[in-house]
Amino acid sequence: MKERDFVEPGRVLFHQGQPTVHQLRLSEGCIALSQTLADGRRQIVDIIGPGGLVGIALGEKNRMTAETLSYCYIERQHADDVAEIYTAIGEAMKRIEAHTVLLGRKTAPERVASAILDLSERFSPARGQREPCLQPLSWAG
Repeated sequence: MKERDFVEPGRVLFHQGQPTVHQLRLSEGCIALSQTLADGRRQIVDIIGPGGLVGIALGEKNRMTAETLSYCYIERQHADDVAEIYTAIGEAMKRIEAHTVLLGRKTAPERVASAILDLSERFSPARGQREPCLQPLSWAG
């Protein structure tokens, strides 16, 4: 990967279990982070939007797979910006805490509503994003 790349939807940036190499910053677009469970099922862990960091190393191997959901501009992030990495980890921790409450105390309809509200808050055009990260589905009839 170059210092800055334009990447098409559906491209895997790195796989779970591969050695960690570098961190990436998402300038535009949307990336899904997922884990493959022991039984082969895939669990989406987070969706990262513009400004987000992907591939923060928490060991020698990637704990997740990163796959683009839309057209993305991705930049290599150099590890010398500790404050930025700290902020990204803090944001991830907040989402983990909210997820814990979501799974432990909410009903299925409340979980769906919480997920929709979270996505709308993080990816609304009002946050300075030029185009929506998640394109609406077209229902051809």
